[in-house]
Parts: sequence; structure tokens; C-alpha cells
Amino acid sequence: MVDKLRLQLTFKCNNLKVPFNYQHMIQGLIYSAFDKEDKGDFFHNQGYRFEKKVFKMFVFSNLFGKYKINDRFMVFEDSITFYVSSYSEEFLKEIYGFYMENEKVVLNNQFIRLVSIKFMNLEYFVGEKQIVIHTLSPIVTYTTTDRYVDYFKPSDAEFNTLCMNNLLDKCRALDIKQDAISFNVEKVMYEKKRLVKFKNTFYVGYLSEMIVKTNFETLSLLYDTGISAKGPAGFGMVEVKKSEESSLSV
Repeated sequence: MVDKLRLQLTFKCNNLKVPFNYQHMIQGLIYSAFDKEDKGDFFHNQGYRFEKKVFKMFVFSNLFGKYKINDRFMVFEDSITFYVSSYSEEFLKEIYGFYMENEKVVLNNQFIRLVSIKFMNLEYFVGEKQIVIHTLSPIVTYTTTDRYVDYFKPSDAEFNTLCMNNLLDKCRALDIKQDAISFNVEKVMYEKKRLVKFKNTFYVGYLSEMIVKTNFETLSLLYDTGISAKGPAGFGMVEVKKSEESSLSV
């Protein structure tokens, strides 16, 4: 089986100043790799659909790097790194190709220069395992009733059900088998609330570390598209911290 892929991008900067809620700017850097027609139109506007739901099937991380706080801004001293994953290998190849040809780009009206871009993978494993995952961007999980939004943290009982529903809906949109999906939160070791504004909307998210019982098929979908909702807005990117020594079933 082919390993699942993820891009790591590192840019050189000089006291790069960005607001706390910068996610829409990173999304802009990602979409700038695509033309406005054909592939760009599909990934930006059309996406993968199930009934009235639209999934873009990608996710990106927070910014990482040494920074200081100046007023209401984060100032990154000399470099930033972020990660992008997608269910579509073509999506990642387009980004890779664009940045190989366009090393210098603009972020928040400041020039940054690409110094490293590389593919990372998710190693295949057989059966179900208990795996420790932690977030690279806050997880957003919620329900909406009569315009009232309820948010749930990873330790809430509803969290697991909502994540499973999201995974199954993504399977339906991608037209892939649902019976292979297996996901259960065994233990939440850490969770920290974050209030994030994306464009004109505020979301309640959680940075977290947790033990989940899952299989490769499910983990790869989480790895590619994020856990729960709003992956294309920079929510729910996870990585595997470590796995338990023994497989629960082979």
C-alpha cells in the first residue's frame, strides 16, 4: 500500500508580523498554487460532495517557529514552518511544483522565501492499534440547532460520535467504503481551549493529545483531511506521536 503524504514547507523571514488569527492567510498561500480554472476551481469551489455537504479534503497546520508577541501580533524572527495534507496526491503535487518555481511569496504584505519543501509520510500498519495523536492545529467539533452552536471538547462523549459521523460523510463524498472506518478515543491526555477567528467567524477549538484506537484506513483519512470539521480553514490537523508496542488485532 502507498504511504500517505504530507508536505512540510519552511520559509525564511525577517521579523514576519502576522495577526493571531492568520489561518486565512495560510489558506491563501495554499490556494495561490492553483490556477483559477480547472484544478483551482475544483479544489477551491467545487470540492467533493455528499448531499448538501461539501468537503475540500485538505487540512493545514498552525505556524511553527520562534516568535514574540508585539501588541496584537505574532512576530516570527527568522523562519516559519507549516504543514499541508490532502486526500488528493495531485493537490500536494501542484503545491510542490508551484513553490519549486516560486520561492519568494508574500504573506501579510511581507516577502518570505522558501528554504525547504519536502514530503512526509504515514507508515502503513496492519489491523487496529492504540495510537497517540496530537494536534498541529485546533480541533473544531460542533452541532448546530436553530442557529445555536454547541462546541465539544475531545473529552466529551459527543466528540467521538461527531468525529465518526464526519469520517463517514467524507467516505460517502469520496465514494469509498465506510465499513473499514474504525475510530474511538480511548483517553484524552491533554486539551486546551482556543478561540480562533477565521475571516468573519469565531470558532471554539481545542489543542489536544489523545490515545485513539483505529486502523490505517481511518488514520490515513484523518491524516489527509483532519479530524472533525473545518480542515480547509486550518483546523484539526493531527500527527502520530507514537504508537503502542503491540497491535490489538492483526
